Amino acid sequence: MAGNRAIFDRAMEQYREAARQGSWDDALKSAVRAVQEVGQDVDARTAVAVALFQTQKYERALQVFDELRAADANNVFFLDYIAQANERLGRGPAAATAYRALAEQHAGRRTPAKEIAMHCVARCAFSPSKMSYACGWRCALRKSVQPARPPASI
Repeated sequence: MAGNRAIFDRAMEQYREAARQGSWDDALKSAVRAVQEVGQDVDARTAVAVALFQTQKYERALQVFDELRAADANNVFFLDYIAQANERLGRGPAAATAYRALAEQHAGRRTPAKEIAMHCVARCAFSPSKMSYACGWRCALRKSVQPARPPASI
């Protein structure tokens, strides 16, 4: 019977334990069970999306993260997974757009992430063929920014 909070809580705990152990197939099953009980729970839907991503079901993970982001457009966690899923699917322009949006969201906050994002956008060497960044932090470069070597301090 859907809506059973005890089953939902147990399924979410099983998801967390399986995820900690790296058993993503089991984590996915538990997260799906939680969604069956409480279908609109954001934590459960996020758990499903993360487990789909971790089991390399990128297309479906992207769909769920897009749905989640539609309800919370400023959620950088969702946006980061959207960027990574697009990257893994070989959708370079979509990944770059998402990484750029992610960097811009971080840059708009007054947190250390602002400095990281701005550093990466301005300074990190970009490899278009691999969609990777030399500084190790995922962010997008604007087309007008020329790739540069990271400073020696990194």
